[in-house]
Amino acid sequence: MKHTDRLIEFRVEPSMYGCIGSSDLFSSLDGAAFDLARHYYGECCARYWLALCQTPEYGHHDLVQLIDRSCPDMLTAVIGNPPETRGVDLLSLGPGDGHVDVLIMRHLQRVAQVVRYCAVDCSFDLLRCALTRVLDASQASDTFPVQAVCGDFRKPGTWQAASDSDRRLILLTGFTLGNYEENRLLMRIQECMRPGDYLFLDARLHELGNWDDSRELTAAERIRLVRGYDSLASQRFAFGPVETATVATASDVRFGYKIKRGITTIPGAINVTTTCFDLHTRMRLTGQSVELASVDLGSSTVYDSALLLESFAMLGFDPCWHKHSGGTGLYLLRRPEAARVGEASVLRSS
Repeated sequence: MKHTDRLIEFRVEPSMYGCIGSSDLFSSLDGAAFDLARHYYGECCARYWLALCQTPEYGHHDLVQLIDRSCPDMLTAVIGNPPETRGVDLLSLGPGDGHVDVLIMRHLQRVAQVVRYCAVDCSFDLLRCALTRVLDASQASDTFPVQAVCGDFRKPGTWQAASDSDRRLILLTGFTLGNYEENRLLMRIQECMRPGDYLFLDARLHELGNWDDSRELTAAERIRLVRGYDSLASQRFAFGPVETATVATASDVRFGYKIKRGITTIPGAINVTTTCFDLHTRMRLTGQSVELASVDLGSSTVYDSALLLESFAMLGFDPCWHKHSGGTGLYLLRRPEAARVGEASVLRSS
């Protein structure tokens, strides 16, 4: 069954109108430079992100393979063994190109029924790309409702739709956690979860322990931290909002990387900030001159896995499954029946 035969509910949140203005671009990028939502707005930024995912350096392909290998064990933790439920709502926060969602959906359909699929993304272009991939991969027997919401999944009311099943699996994949202030993001998601809901997410990992800028990193340590960002595709993606608002392109500036703490709220986590230098351009619409010695374009975060797990528990989640491979961690968190912030959790890993 082609997606043209399916009825899809598509909703655009009112908060999305007027949120792509460029007047505050540089004040919002420079400084904290941590909220990367702006980097996905518009066709240009979406195209650069999709191209980035195709590059080996970024690690998206390795992440997809790891999730594919890990899905059976992860889903066993969700539905039980033997299965305790036959119906699961699948809710994707920031589905990207939809590749991960398709894999998880196929694994889930082997052991349970997908009752409903909902994707939420602030980028209309990426949302359309993800829905196309998901629906093209659907079989004739896939009759579950499909919903797409163009909106900010951090804002109340965006995705608290009534569930048609007794279990809901929420996806936050594609290294999305490291693009936001973690405590605020996770607490907002938890507020929207029902007791018993599951949250599946991934994160980039480092092996530097609780490094806190007290010693200088070695050249090898620095290379390992920035290799996912030090490529032409990554630089184009980081520069995307500037290219959208001005007549400059990534080839017009120099790039560098800052490695530090101070933005992230997770103990032991390290921020990698992409910076451009010598920006001499003008605004695309007004012609206003832009002369900046440097601009912090965006920051992503790399985590110590043990300290990240402790942080999940301190935020009131039950970490019930996790897996590490290379520089990537996968985590399944459950919202307990009653909040137990700070309680120790027994982890099942593979």
